[in-house]
Amino acid sequence: MRKLLITALLSTVTAVAQPAHPSHPIDKLVDHNRVLIVFAADSASPLFRRQLDLLEPHNVDMADRDLVLIPVVATWRHADRHRRSRTAIFTSPAEQAYLRERFKVRHANFTVILIGKDGGEKLRSRSVLPYERLASTIDSMPMRQQEMKSPRHH
Repeated sequence: MRKLLITALLSTVTAVAQPAHPSHPIDKLVDHNRVLIVFAADSASPLFRRQLDLLEPHNVDMADRDLVLIPVVATWRHADRHRRSRTAIFTSPAEQAYLRERFKVRHANFTVILIGKDGGEKLRSRSVLPYERLASTIDSMPMRQQEMKSPRHH
């Protein structure tokens, strides 16, 4: 009886120690990258297209700022396949659902969220963000200020 009780207690402790949510790929970026998540119902969304159009000329700048783009789009139109292959990270439907739930973004809503290297949300918008606003927000962060002083960024 005692062995059974100890085994039951150990099982309970192990179950409690497990994280509530399994690790998501976005969590692996923390400390290394800033993340820009662009949510839209589908790739034909005019706001989604406009946001990607505004970001595209700044790929080098985004890399310098360690900024990774994650589009969360349930449906990709065939005509937008070129956009899909050029963006950094894609998520499975389950991962997309997790991100929508985690950041409380409904399926039909267009939303842009900037996540800092510390994993915290730094900026959220329901409208298209000009790259200059993203860059200035990132550049005002203490961690970015330190990066700009390091030899890698000179």
